[in-house]
Formats: sequence, structure tokens, C-alpha cells
Amino acid sequence: MIESPRMSSSPANTFAIAVAALLLCAFSVPGIQTGSNVLPAYELHERYFQLEEAVENPYDSNSAVLDAEIRTPDNQTLHLPLFYDGEKGWGIRYTPSIPGRHHIQVLFRQNKSQAKKLAEYDIEVSANSGNSGFIRVSKKNPRYFAFDNGAAYFPLGQNMGWILPLEKWPHYLQRTGDTGANWIRVWMCSWGRMALEWTKKTDPNVYHDLDAYSLANARRVDDLLKGAQEHGLYVQLVFNNHGQFSSKTNPEWDSNPYNTANGGFLKSPEEFFTHPESLRRYKDRLRYLVGRYGWSTHIFAWELWNEVNLTSNYDYQTVADWHKQMSAVLKELDSYDHPVTTSGAGGHLQHQQFEGMDFLQTHAYIRDVVGANLVGGQYALEHNPDRPHFFGEMGTDASGPQREDAEGVSLHDMLWASIHSGASGTAMTWWWDNWVEPLNLYHHFSDAHAYVRDIDWIEEDFHPIRAEVLPQAENQGPLVFAGLAGWRRSETDRFEISADGTISNSKELPTFIYAPEKADLRIEPAFAFESESGGVFALTIAKVAKAGAEMTISLNGDEVIQRNFPAGNEDYVPEDGTLKVVFPPGKHEIRLSNGGVDWLIAGQYCLDGVTQRLQTAALGGNRRALIWIRDRSYDWRDRVASENLPDIKPTDVYLHGLPDGEYTCEMWDTWTGEVQKDERVYVREALATLHIPTFRRDMAFRLMR
Repeated sequence: MIESPRMSSSPANTFAIAVAALLLCAFSVPGIQTGSNVLPAYELHERYFQLEEAVENPYDSNSAVLDAEIRTPDNQTLHLPLFYDGEKGWGIRYTPSIPGRHHIQVLFRQNKSQAKKLAEYDIEVSANSGNSGFIRVSKKNPRYFAFDNGAAYFPLGQNMGWILPLEKWPHYLQRTGDTGANWIRVWMCSWGRMALEWTKKTDPNVYHDLDAYSLANARRVDDLLKGAQEHGLYVQLVFNNHGQFSSKTNPEWDSNPYNTANGGFLKSPEEFFTHPESLRRYKDRLRYLVGRYGWSTHIFAWELWNEVNLTSNYDYQTVADWHKQMSAVLKELDSYDHPVTTSGAGGHLQHQQFEGMDFLQTHAYIRDVVGANLVGGQYALEHNPDRPHFFGEMGTDASGPQREDAEGVSLHDMLWASIHSGASGTAMTWWWDNWVEPLNLYHHFSDAHAYVRDIDWIEEDFHPIRAEVLPQAENQGPLVFAGLAGWRRSETDRFEISADGTISNSKELPTFIYAPEKADLRIEPAFAFESESGGVFALTIAKVAKAGAEMTISLNGDEVIQRNFPAGNEDYVPEDGTLKVVFPPGKHEIRLSNGGVDWLIAGQYCLDGVTQRLQTAALGGNRRALIWIRDRSYDWRDRVASENLPDIKPTDVYLHGLPDGEYTCEMWDTWTGEVQKDERVYVREALATLHIPTFRRDMAFRLMR
């Protein structure tokens, strides 16, 4: 195939783009790409047409628009855009979902003229051959996703933003699909060779500035979807990454074809969201993407942006208006109703309020991946109960994978925490090529898949339930936790910590401790608890603003620590940044106050002498309950100390809020994905008792009424 750059109306180019006759345009002749006279439901019908007329730019709706109007056997009318594919001509890709005769008309408009009929024909569709269909937000239970056949879809997998070298794509798809994972997230980024537009100087064999799309890359996405289908994976396709329109964060603006410095028409990155030509071009790109890829049942979702708040000079309202407009265009174009989403970086949650987003995803890089999942799941249930939510990216550090976590403990923890959090899918790791692959951590997906594969999430309608640990003196240990509030003002300054490790208002735990000059953000967080034996409270300062800060810690109203952190040349990590307060037995309140010039970041908090080592997360459904129990003291960062921890001693866990009755109870080894024990449990007056044996690390239980 020869890629076609932008075409002019010269005779040579006219000949190159247009063959004198229409191909395959005989009316009422079945157009079945497979060569069969009958096409099974959910199989692809694909056909190409050539134009007699010259087209200046086949990617520009001002030059030409081809659409298919399809009348289905149930008398519905669907509209699909066609797409241009070089020498092959203009393609229609249509996935019929119901048996019977589908009547197709192909309509052509040029230079906004009146549409004329290019072709008219029928295709016959037989009964579904077993394909589950497209994935959408469930109408029955909008907290979850469902296939057309009604089966629940619970995303489980990993990000696969790009694969280099390109020849490794089949390997990664196979390795991930073989685990039972069913989700990947892919960026249409320039260096990953999937972007449609980029500067010619980047690679003149692939990119054509703004004159034409890269057909080499467009066909690579075709191959991706075929590979995903082969291995049972569903793709969340990201149209834009933040760096393309950023001059600061992962900046690519200097090589962006929209930049006036490269012959484009935008003087600054933020103009992308408002410039009329930019808006027009993006709508054309959406036409092309839907026409070329919308047919695939293995497109799970369209993602308009990766971490849009990291684009330069980000303005919330401007970007919100853009999302409202473009999501409406996308939904009008897409007769298959693929879910639409977008994403923001870190704790930035405003993007979740963008109009037109069918589901929500959060990105979090935080030490406490367990806490982030449990709090994030609860937050989504409280604030967006009618939309699915999961963590589209998660890790312990945004700067790179923690390679010392050679067993993938943090991956394991975020998968199992998310399963039991009330989320609509698992949390998804980002480090596919420099952590999961080289350290062969794929088994974590297999273990999680074994646990969730037969759960009907839609019917169960899970919600968090209380799991109460019976305290044992031998099971007492330190509670390590981290702030979750991000760069915002916490809604409360008081956090009560109970013996089982529950922290009230945990989603408001401050990450930043602000100085008086930031009065609109500043609180003085206070931690209240009771200890029978006495213990130690420790705060580790992860970073100090370059202007400096001053931390004061008070115990029961008395100042016990004051530490000055001087100004530096830039924000810095302090030496000896851990501050400790020893407290006696009794009830206590510890309060933090920054009286310096600027902020500091609380990397982690640690409270020893108050809580049990056991941490629980539990969900109750209509017939099932899922419970995860872990030793919160096990930390991959200190492998020696963790391996030398004594085993968790036997105790009981009380589950509250389940329907009365008899349940089967499976005890799962979360590190092998196998059932270790199967017994009976009885729920009386909404209370069940689980007998927890001696264990290490973590374990899980599935109850079925």
C-alpha cells in the first residue's frame, strides 16, 4: 500500500486518488467481505469504494464526507462515517448486532454540496455465533459495565501505553491475555507510532505534518485491535496525551504540528481547546476514528485525554466546555455507543465532573495504594453512584517503578484492594515494560482473575460492609498511612484512629501541610487515639518547598517538637526528615502546624502502639460477600523486617450487614489464586463470624448464600 499525502486537484494527483469507475457499487448485491452470503451477528462487514471525483484532502470534511445509512431489521436507522485508506479507497466497517437483512446506502458529499447516493446494497446477518457483543455501561446497574448479552464486564489488566520495539506487540498482548486479564490502555502517541498527526521532521516516512494522517499508524491500530481480539483483551484507546500540548510536563509542544513554529496555526498549547480550526480538525479526527475503529467489539472505551490537567496553562472551565462539546460529537458519530472517558493527574478530581463522561477513572501515584483504593472506591460510591469508576493508573511512585519490589507486592496489593473497594474494575499498573515484563509479574493478574471470573457484579450490586477484627495482643503493630487529599484544602482537621486501624475522614488526610500564607488551603491536622501501652507517632517529611517551612508537633496541647526547614535553591528532600513523638498510655491528640514560609509534603504517617496489624476490606452483595484481610505491617520496602515479622495469630473477624442464611465460605490463597479451604458459615441477625487461621501477608474469603 502507498500512503497518500494531501492531494491537490492536479491531474496526476487526481488520477492517484480516483479510479474512473466505482468498485463494488452494483445495487442490491450482498457486500460480504468474507465471501459468504451470510454474515454472523457481531462479525465485521468491510467494503471499499473509489471515487470518480477528485478530493483535495480526504481527511478534511470540507473536502469530502462519506457516510453509510443503515436500516436494520428492527427498522432502526444507523449512521456510520466512512474512512479513507489510501489506494484501497473509502472504507465502511460495520458490525451488525441482530439477525436479518440490513439495508446499506453509502452517501457522498463534496464541499458541503447535497449528498448523492454512491452505493446501495443489502447484507444478510445470521444469529450470533457466541460473541458477547459491545461493552457499555450497564443499564440495569450503572455502577458496572456489561456486554450486549448482559454479562458483566469487570476490567482487569494493565496499561500498555506503547510498545517499543513495535515487533514486541504480539508478545505483550499474548502474555497479558494468557493471564485472563481483559483490559489494556493504549496511547495514540507519536513515539509509539499510533498518532495520526505529527510533524514530518519527526519521521518523514510516517508523518505528514497537518497535510494528511499517517496511514501506517492507522493500520497499526487495526493490527492492535486484531491482536486484542485474539487474546481476549479490550482496549481503552487514548486519543491525546498531555505532553503533546504541554511545554513543561513531558513536553512535546516544540515538535507538535499545530505549533506555528512548525507551520501550524496555534501560538500556544492552550489554544487547542478554543481555536476554531483546531476544533474543526478534532471533529474530523473523531469521524475518522469512529469510522475506522468503532466497529470493533474489542474497543472498550474512547478516552479523549490522558491527564488533561497537565496541559500548559490549564483552565478548568475551558477544558470542561471542550469535553462537553467533543463528547457530544463523538456520541453522535458512534452508533455503537462505546463508553467515553477522560483522565486527570494525581488527586485532581474536577475532570470527573466534565459533562459527557460515561465513566470515571482516577490516576494515583501514592505510597499507600491500599488506602487510596479503599478511600477512592468509597468516594466514588458516595459522589457518583450512577457511574462506574476505577483507577486507570496507579503506582507507588510516578517517577518510575519500584524495581526493588521484585515480587510485585504493591501490584498485588492494589489489585486485591481494588477488587474489594467497591470499584467497577481493578486498579491498573502503569509499568508494563520496565517492571511487569522483566520481573515476570504476570501471575498477579492470573491470581486475581481466578478470584473474580465467575462473579456477576451487576446482579450482586456490591457495597462496602463492616469487617470488625477481634483484637489480639500478639497481633498489634504499627499503622502506616499517607495523605490522600492532594493539593486542596481538607474538609476537616480532625482524624480519629481506632484500634482496628480505621481512620475517620481518611479521604481528607492532608498530603501538603500548608504555611500561613496559604490561608485558603491551610489546616492544622489533629490525630486522636487511645493506647493501652503507649507508643510512638512519626511523621516523615517527603519534600519541602524551596522557600522553606517550619513544623511544630504538639501532644495534648503541649509543643514537643519544632523543626525549621530552611530555604533552598529548589524544592528539596530534607535530610533526617522523620519527626517522632513518644506518648504514654491513655487518650491523646497530636496536632501538626506549619508556621514557616511555604508548604511541606507529609510522605507518610506512622502510629505504633495503638492498632492491630490486620486490615480488612469487605463487600456485601445480594448473594455473595468478598473479604480481603492483610497484614498491614508487611512492607516490600523493608524486605528483611517484613520477612522476620511473626505470623498473624488466629483471631475472628465479624462481618456486619449480610442477609441471614447459610453460606459456603471459600478461603483463598491470594498468591496462587487457589481455594485452600471450603466450609459453611451462618449469618444470624446480619452477623457472620469468620475464624482466621495463622497466616502471613494476606488472604481472602468468598461467601455465597
